Amino acid sequence: MIPDKKYICFFILTMCLLGFLLFSCAKRSTVKPSEVQAINWADKTPQEILDQLRVDQQRLVDFTAGFSILLDPPPKGQPSNMQGVLFYARSKKGPQVRIKSMSAFGRIMFDLVQKNDTVQIYIPSRQTLYSGRIEKEKGNAWQEIFTSLFPDLSLIAAPEQADLTVEKYSVILPLTQGVFHLDRKTGFVQKWVQDQRVIYYEDYLSTPGLPPFPTRISVEASDSLNKASCVFNQVQINKGILNIFDLSGYHPKRTRDISELMR
Repeated sequence: MIPDKKYICFFILTMCLLGFLLFSCAKRSTVKPSEVQAINWADKTPQEILDQLRVDQQRLVDFTAGFSILLDPPPKGQPSNMQGVLFYARSKKGPQVRIKSMSAFGRIMFDLVQKNDTVQIYIPSRQTLYSGRIEKEKGNAWQEIFTSLFPDLSLIAAPEQADLTVEKYSVILPLTQGVFHLDRKTGFVQKWVQDQRVIYYEDYLSTPGLPPFPTRISVEASDSLNKASCVFNQVQINKGILNIFDLSGYHPKRTRDISELMR
């Protein structure tokens, strides 16, 4: 079975956004929640919290994880769900991403490596390796979802002279576009409320010495008619995987320009 072209295009056009992936918050939790020391929110400003979020985001150097993504309802002409294994690493030359897309029976549908705006894709059923440069596509529903799910925190700002709002279980961090809701005890981001959608970050993986990692991310439109979810499993963080972004282990019978795959 040959993978749908739009199925492949989704990964080419969106997974590079994982270079901006995930964030924890003001005080890192490396122990059980019941043992976490209370955060003195009264001494913190929105800008200080946002600065710490950016620092924590940069602590994520690389990771490997199984993933499952679902859109409900599915976008017209595009797949509704995808699964496989994702590899990500940040290097001096920019983010690197590798995706092994798997069928429900564990068969590799395609193997993709992306570095900046260049990509290689090996499709076993065709025994063909495609390579070249890629461009972003307007109107790609998956791309829009991932831009929201995985924001670049350096592009997010807090209003000047704004204050935190401390509630019983959460802390509200005002932004120029929406608000972050943080867990009052751990400081982890719980959700990002925007005008058109709400994004939820749940089931954090918290390991001593490593940045906390939300293993379940979901987004819901304000009208509740459109939803998306991304679940990660078997997550490994900062293991040093720079040598994984290479498809030289395959022996394709044919090589083609990536433009042929986009037609």
